[in-house]
Amino acid sequence: MTILLAQVSNNSSQNLTFTFGFFTLFYLLFVGKMVHPKWPVAWLTPFSVVRKLSIYQHNNFGPILLLFVLGLALFGIGFYLASIRDEGSGLLPSIAGRKALPFLRNYPMLVLVNHFESSAVWIVLLFIFGAMYSSVLGSIQSIVKGNPLITKILQTQANQAITSFLFVIYLVFAVIATVPGILTIYKLRTDEKRGLIELIYARPVTRTTVYLANVLIGMAISVVAFVGFEMGIFLTQQATLKSPLKLSHFISLIWANGLPILVLLTLATAIIVWLPKFGKAIWGVLYVVILLNYFGSLFKIKHWIIESTMFGLIKRNFSHPLATEQICLMVGVELILLIASWEHYRKIDL
Repeated sequence: MTILLAQVSNNSSQNLTFTFGFFTLFYLLFVGKMVHPKWPVAWLTPFSVVRKLSIYQHNNFGPILLLFVLGLALFGIGFYLASIRDEGSGLLPSIAGRKALPFLRNYPMLVLVNHFESSAVWIVLLFIFGAMYSSVLGSIQSIVKGNPLITKILQTQANQAITSFLFVIYLVFAVIATVPGILTIYKLRTDEKRGLIELIYARPVTRTTVYLANVLIGMAISVVAFVGFEMGIFLTQQATLKSPLKLSHFISLIWANGLPILVLLTLATAIIVWLPKFGKAIWGVLYVVILLNYFGSLFKIKHWIIESTMFGLIKRNFSHPLATEQICLMVGVELILLIASWEHYRKIDL
């Protein structure tokens, strides 16, 4: 489906938006089927078809054949669309922008306008996911009681299930929230490869402006996306829990998870600026951070290894706030990486 959508989209950002949009739609329909078993439209999602395999029970191979045929059909349609579309453009017509925007007077505003649509989609998607996960908080205690594996992953008992569950979910989505920010920061290199940055430097724009605009706006997008996820959880738990968590609890979580998010973004900036050929390695870093913190207790990984990801410094059940030295460590790492990357980007050749 992603290959097919790539033929329809006019640019990579639009393709990413469509792909994650369909992914979220399929996931929500899948969850809806679990909540409302008689909802027939939910079986149109690949996630629901996989459940028909009945692994370890009946081992039905029909869904595998169905998904294989569906994949071939989508690939065939995508291949046909690729043969009829114009080179360098998608099948969707480009929407003409306004001839003049009164506030589009500088490079930072240009970056903000270019990323507004995709960023809004990320924020809305994370809000939806927050609301979806928050809707099951009322049944977490019973799930923990009946599943020793989940108990080990959460490192908790039933009476602490909600806060421990939130810890794990916050960790995963804090890392996911860095994705739109990294994509924005990555423009430091992709625009240069495409020759677009030459159009910017045709005007009196400094490298410092280009660097700070992409990095700071990328950070702002990630933080706002994470806040959107938090708001989804906060508003939904007000209606699902008999004793909902206070707003102050969520504000402290923004602070606790916001610092590690900024550390990841500054690390991504350093990799993109200093090692552009290995820029995609940052996605591997995100996977490692999630695996270490999510399955660290299950595989008995040493605490100092988990804490090296910065997210591991946030204690289980949120019973202990970040210590002053931990805050200073994160802020220091962020400043060092930002300043070093800025100094290098300012001097390198285009």
